[in-house]
Amino acid sequence: MLCYKLYNCYNLTNITNFYDTFKIGILYDLEEDSFIVSGDYVFVIENQKYFLVDYVGTDVDLILPENINGHPYDISYYAFTSYDIRSIVIPEGVEYIRENALYYTKLDELYLPSTLKYIGPGCSNYSGNTINKVYYNGNILQYNKIDLRGNPYNSFSHNLYVVNSYNEYIRYMGK
Repeated sequence: MLCYKLYNCYNLTNITNFYDTFKIGILYDLEEDSFIVSGDYVFVIENQKYFLVDYVGTDVDLILPENINGHPYDISYYAFTSYDIRSIVIPEGVEYIRENALYYTKLDELYLPSTLKYIGPGCSNYSGNTINKVYYNGNILQYNKIDLRGNPYNSFSHNLYVVNSYNEYIRYMGK
């Protein structure tokens, strides 16, 4: 039944990725009307909140949609896990990047919105990633308010770029 419902939502003939069945089949209700497919992205609506749960494309440089049907969304558990993605631009409005959303992605560059409130464990350089540059679209005071408790040693700090008063990215050199 699980693969049948995933087939209806994705319109795919074969689900072979363990994470697809895990992150969608276990974490979310599989009613067909709770899924939205927009381009290469799959979203789930749960309790009137939108979540990006999967990427089904082949591009390696991603610019995520600004919203889904006019609604802001958050990035769900395992959304990009184990995909060969080089860069991701996360739009303003996203507040939460859930646990393991970026686990083993091979990211080189990550662009974070100033609206971000939480980055879950499994999204930093200590999770199989070698993120060379993290661009935060806010200042360092805003960045320091993000809940990073699941990411050891604030592990983006050594390669973090923040916006200065001239609206330019500058490298944060740490405390």
